[in-house]
Amino acid sequence: MYHAAVQQGLRRGAGSACVAAITALALQLGSRPAYAAGPDRADATNATSIDAPARTPAPSAQELADRAYELHEAGDYPAAIAAYLKAYEASSAAVTLLNIATIYDRKLHERQLAVEYYRRYLRAPDAEPDLVQKATERLTALKQVEVALVPVAPAAATTATDTGAPSRPSGVRTAGFVVVTAGITTLGASMVLGLLAKGKNDDANGMCKGDVCASSEGVNLAHQANALATASTVTFCASLVFAASGLTMIVLAPGTSDPRSARLALAPSFGMHGAGLDLGGAF
Repeated sequence: MYHAAVQQGLRRGAGSACVAAITALALQLGSRPAYAAGPDRADATNATSIDAPARTPAPSAQELADRAYELHEAGDYPAAIAAYLKAYEASSAAVTLLNIATIYDRKLHERQLAVEYYRRYLRAPDAEPDLVQKATERLTALKQVEVALVPVAPAAATTATDTGAPSRPSGVRTAGFVVVTAGITTLGASMVLGLLAKGKNDDANGMCKGDVCASSEGVNLAHQANALATASTVTFCASLVFAASGLTMIVLAPGTSDPRSARLALAPSFGMHGAGLDLGGAF
């Protein structure tokens, strides 16, 4: 604390106040009437002075500062601050503001109030240079703490664990769905080619008996049927490759544990018109 500096500031202020008090007292003594009016007049004056109630003098700035220091030593910091404020009102000593700032800073840990009184001390005309440096250093440290405690804005994207919502599919998973879609499309093309090959083959069988064809058109139809059948087979195999690759990408990609996430299954199927793939799942 800076109690000694408070006392020096109060003594400087009390010196001028003492001169004024002595001057006023001298004027009062010079104008005091004598007992020329006789003993009755004197008795009346004495009676009046005895009957008047004695006024309790207000505590001086020095007394208030001493009381504030005692309260501070006793650990009653709010009462010490109140006494220092009264001492400041009586003396306007800037070091009193520094004492208040120190209590708020070191004892009560009230950063905002400490910063306010540190600033008030630095703006005071009678602030001492060495104490100004200490107050400035402490004020800078409090500002740095305040900046460090500013809450950081939350990130725009949150994870499924933080929000309880399922996370977005990863890029690998999305690519897997695209590849599976390409496999389904290729499978459809394979089925179309298969149907065309069957149609050509039926037409060729109508014109040919076994390996013998009555016309060149039957031969051409037979060749076209064979070509379409080959293309259908190749396309079907490609669709299986696409589907298997896409499913592998979906299964191995990092995803969410949400049970509601998309599930896709691909299984072979057999029917009267040939083999195929059945695609099913939940979305």
